Order: sequence, then structure tokens, then C-alpha cells
Amino acid sequence: MTFRYLRRLTGLALCLSPLVANADVFINEIHYDDVDADNNESVEVVATAGETLSAYRIVRYNGSGGASYGDDLLPAGSSVSCGATVSVATLIYPLNGLQNGAPDGLALVGPGDVVVQFLSYEGTFTAIGGPANGMLSTSIGVEEGFATPDGFSLQLSGTGNAYANFSWQQPAAASFDGCNTSQTFTGGTDAQPSLASSLPVNNAPAFPANANLQLTFSEAVDLGASWVQVACSTSGTRGVADFTISGGPSAYGLDPSLDFTQSETCTLTLNAAQITDRGGMAQALAGNSTIAFTVGAPTVNDPPVLLATTPMQGDNNFPAAGNLVALFSEAVTTQTGAFALACAQSGNINVSFPASGTSFSIDTATALIGGESCTFTVRADRISDLEGAPLVMGRVVTFTVRTGGVGTYYDQVNTSSPAQLRCTLHQTIRAHTEYPYGWDQLEIADEDPLNSNRILDIYRNCSYAKGAGGDRVGGSGAGATCGPTSGVHYNREHVWPRSLGFNNTALAAHNDLHMLHLSDELFNAHRGNKPFATCTQASGCIEDRTIAYNGQGGGNGSYPGLSNWYTSNDGNLGSYEVWSRLRGNMARAIFYMAIRYEGGDNLPDLELTDDRSLIVITPSSAQRAYMGLLATLLQWHLQDPATDPRELDRNEVVFNFQGNRNPFIDHPEWATLALFQSVNPTTCNLGAPPLIFANGFE
Repeated sequence: MTFRYLRRLTGLALCLSPLVANADVFINEIHYDDVDADNNESVEVVATAGETLSAYRIVRYNGSGGASYGDDLLPAGSSVSCGATVSVATLIYPLNGLQNGAPDGLALVGPGDVVVQFLSYEGTFTAIGGPANGMLSTSIGVEEGFATPDGFSLQLSGTGNAYANFSWQQPAAASFDGCNTSQTFTGGTDAQPSLASSLPVNNAPAFPANANLQLTFSEAVDLGASWVQVACSTSGTRGVADFTISGGPSAYGLDPSLDFTQSETCTLTLNAAQITDRGGMAQALAGNSTIAFTVGAPTVNDPPVLLATTPMQGDNNFPAAGNLVALFSEAVTTQTGAFALACAQSGNINVSFPASGTSFSIDTATALIGGESCTFTVRADRISDLEGAPLVMGRVVTFTVRTGGVGTYYDQVNTSSPAQLRCTLHQTIRAHTEYPYGWDQLEIADEDPLNSNRILDIYRNCSYAKGAGGDRVGGSGAGATCGPTSGVHYNREHVWPRSLGFNNTALAAHNDLHMLHLSDELFNAHRGNKPFATCTQASGCIEDRTIAYNGQGGGNGSYPGLSNWYTSNDGNLGSYEVWSRLRGNMARAIFYMAIRYEGGDNLPDLELTDDRSLIVITPSSAQRAYMGLLATLLQWHLQDPATDPRELDRNEVVFNFQGNRNPFIDHPEWATLALFQSVNPTTCNLGAPPLIFANGFE
């Protein structure tokens, strides 16, 4: 059966009189940006009939590309009296949990994956993927910005009990879980549900024999075992068991197991007693509803159409670590080779993609080379709809990968004093897109430069097959052979140990890609949470020997050689000395963390020190945590400067994902003792206005 006929007739289906809303569920308050660290970013939803909101959720959408970046269930909510009593529920996000627009959006999704609202701020865009797929957002018309005071929000005001009765206002003092400024709710009535629209419409003269029926009620309803029946003059009577029923809780599709017969007459009858609403006391459908129709000729299956791609034809700013996207007019299935990517320098890229869907995210599993030209091919002969019709036309998209470099990224940095440098650097790098401890992103960032299907770890200098099917810890692969050792696996190393400041997987610091690196699991265990320090063989330190690979590494048992050295017996937490080719990389990752995380909004204040007594395991709630040793890290930074292509490329890859950079790779001269011993000034004097990134973050 096909739903395409239903889509063509959507405008005709609303033949019944429009209903006046008696109650509503809608987004009532938003906070996503302010002058400080975007604290307490939140979304409040109100239910004017007072129902629980735990079946609703907020799906966050990125206006740059249209994909979703978060899906969060609402709490049940609590009762608030603002005139009438309503139910409100608020989602509070971690720092930078809501993107800063130009534009970005929020979909309020109800039971049955029904999109109740798709709102956006700082512009409009079309969603790609998720429950709002293909929908154009509705702009709320007001916005927050870099000058919005901390503790403010965007709110609805007005009088009524439906979204249409209210209007969005400029930023004002936040009122989450309370009454908005100048907002009054009026009492609603729990009206009986009714049939709002149908396909076919009543007395339809030629409803296609192979089409599906669709029924939309005035509100969410529950259905009994025999809630619908269709009696036809030739094909007989069909009950609930003769249909595949989808959708809900207010709109339902009915797919007959057998097509109707052309020219026969049919009557659809709703059993009112078995269709009840969900608000207050369960009330039955208002009267028996019948829909008569005559069956016409079956419709011809429309083939699928490719609607859009990311990148688009001629795009010259595609991120090196970005995924390709293809959006189709309906659900399709794919065969091997449906999508292909070839680039001038990177060559033919093996891409992975789902077997079916409407919106496809096509993973390159690698980082492309800045400035290179590429061709993205969508093959029509390997893509078809669910009925087998092939794609109308394929597409060949030529594009250019974004050239790396800092551009105007640091224009707002003030170098007039160490304190001003510290605070303006923090403001520049503090907001970024968070990834949930992402393997995929790290396996691109730490890719083996000789083989894009492998990664190169930081401590052993070993090459491993990527992924859960390769040499990743816990995966199904047999493990790599590194020097004389076989069965070696890799895991994720927190260069700034998580036990020293953020042993909470929900914190941004725990998942920051600039700090996370892939590492041999045994060497990672040896490092543990030891500070970085000089650790000589003569003082009893043990060698973690690197292997020779790609012209680097190859420890030989003598200090320092090309190996890591460690001990647990020299005082507080021990010491770990990184091998010479990676010392500067690790130092600059630590420097980044100390400036990026300055406390506030449930984030740690990370500080560097030479005082080992301060470097102690801290609870998740600790306000400040220390790492070091600062003098050693500054020395490593100078000894191993930021000139290694491996480190430079990694900074670009992480920038493509997170939207922020490591300033000590781009500007090594900023890493000084004075900077890390400075304190944030009372007033932070920014330079030029902050850069608006392509991913929507300031």
C-alpha cells in the first residue's frame, strides 16, 4: 500500500470545521545564550489541561545542516497556578547543551512520535532526520545574545490556554517552573474528542483502491479492540485485525491487508464507545461517525526523488571531518555502492550508511584534506523505494573541503596582560559542541597517517584496526601486534585524568576531544592519574617502550630514548614522562583544559601547579582541581614545538567537530608561566565580537 496519495490530498483532508483548542501543550520558555558561560540553559513546556508531561520530549536541531543533536524526555512536571492551574516541566541542560543559533531549533514531540511544535530562534531552517524530518521551523522572532544578562530567558506572555493566545517577548528575568511575566492562563474545558479530518473524505467519489486510510482526531485518544469497521459492497467487511494501524495518539493510518475493489462502495464506521480521550475523565467520541466513499482506480507508485544533499553542488566550505547527508522524498532502501566519495588527494573513501531510511548520514570514518576537491555520487540504480521503484535520478556533487587555519577565530583575544589573555581565551574557546564520549570522532582525530582504516595511539606508537570490529577494547577483533606483543587493544585516555576534577561522564570536560586521545590500554593503565613529570631510569622508573613506526618511536631500554617512563613510588600519585615526540602534544592538551574550564555551572575549575600536595583525587562536586607538573609541561612545550603534522591535523579535525580550537597549538607563544598563574580579572575586555561558527556556536 502507499501513503503518497495521502500526502497529495493532505490539503483536501481538512474538510471538517476547524476546532477551537480547549487545552494545549507547548514550549513556554527558553534560555540558550547569555553574557557569561551560558549557565542554566533550559526549556520549559506547559500543559494547560494539567496532564503529566513525561510522555513528551524535546529534540534539539542544529540549523547548520538541519540534523538533530539531542533527544531528551521531559519530567512529569508540577502544578503551577498562574490564573488557572497548569502543569509545567523544565529540562535543564549542561553547559552549552543548547546551541547558540543563527539558527537552531527545538521540536516538542508528543506520544507516538508526533511533532507538536518545531520552533527555532535566530532564523528558520528545514529539519533533516528525526521526528521533524522535512519540516520547516517556525521562528519565535526574539533571541538571546552575547549581551543577554545571566539569569534571563525568552518567555511567552498573554492570556489564554492555547499557544496561539500568547506571544514571545524579549529577554527578561527567567521564571522556569513558575509564572512568566504578564502571562495568565484561563480555565479550559475537557471537551469530548471528535473526528477532525479523514482520508477519504465523506462521499469521496474515487478513493484509490490501493491507498491507505487516515483518521485524525481533535485530541489524543485511546482505542478499543473493535473501534473501526469498513463495510464494502464487493470486498466485504473489515475489522481492526484486517488493517495495519500506525501513528497515534491523535492521527492514525490504516493500511488494509487487501486492496479495495475498484467501483465498489464502502462505509467506514467508528465505534464511539471505544474511542476515548486521555484528559481528565475519559470521554467517548462525540457521536458515531460514518464516512462513505466509492473506490476508484489504483494509483501508480511514485518513484523516490533525491531532495537535497550536504554538501551541495559547488560547496567550498565542507568540514574535513563532516558526514555527508542525502535526503529523499520517501523511505528508500540502499544497495552496496549507493553512495560513493572520491577526493583528489584522499582518493576513494570507503563510506558507511544505513540500509534504509529517508535521511541518510553517510560516514566517511576519516578526515579529508583541507582544500582538496571531492566528488560525492548518489547512484540511482542502487536506491529504490519500499515498493521497488528506483530513484528517479542520481546526482554527482562536486565540492571543496574547508581549508584549515585560524582565520578570524582569535580576533577577540586581548593580549594586553596575562589576566586579560586568560579571560579572553576562555571566552573564545569555552562554547563547543559536545559529543558523548565519542569513539567515532576520536578514531578520525587519531587516525593512522599511513592507513585511514587504522588509528595510531599516543603512548606505544602502535597502529590498530579501527572500530568495535577491529582492535578497540571490548571489540571483536583479535588485537594488534605491536613489536613483540600481540593481542594489543586501544582505549580512551584522559590526558587530564578524570579523577582529578571531573569524574562525572555528564560533564563537558569528561568528553572534550581536545583532551581525549586513543591509547594502548596497558600503557594507559600505567599512566593512570599520574602527573606529568621527569621520571629517570636511575630513580627507578619503568620503561613503557614505544615501537618504531612511520619513522618515529622505537625504545631501546635506555633513558630517555624514545620511550615513556613511569613510577608509582615517588610521592603523591607517582610520575609519568611521555616520550619525546609526543611531550609537547600532551602539554598543550593540558594547557587547553586549564583555560577552557574555569568553573561555574557545574563545571570544574582546572588549574596547573607544581605543588604535588594539591594534585589529589577529587569528588565530582569539587570546585577546583589541580594537575601538573606545570614547570615540566612548559619545558616539554618548548622542547617539542607544535610543528608536527599529526598534532596540527588533529586540531583541525576536533575544530570541525567541536567548533573550538586549542590556542596553544595555533599560538604557542601564549603558553607562559604568567598566564597559568594569573587570575581572571574583574572585567574581561574582549577584542572584536565573537566569531559565529558554521556549526551555530558562538
